[in-house]
Amino acid sequence: MRSIGTCPLNSYGITEKLVEEVGADRLVFGSDLSWDPVGWGIGPILYARIGLEAKRAILGGNIRRLLARYGQSRA
Repeated sequence: MRSIGTCPLNSYGITEKLVEEVGADRLVFGSDLSWDPVGWGIGPILYARIGLEAKRAILGGNIRRLLARYGQSRA
């Protein structure tokens, strides 16, 4: 299963569109903008019109699940 990073979530409604098209379980929070405020990466997820469980999955649940699956996590 492939996962999609959240770096390109910079257009209005794109988070909702991706959740609808591929599912929240396939999205993993990430940012390659180390010089910008982290809120620029988290904001499109926090303010998206998606359910709380979808937000939790994208912002941490999915990566925990992936790391545990491949033996890289102590979570």
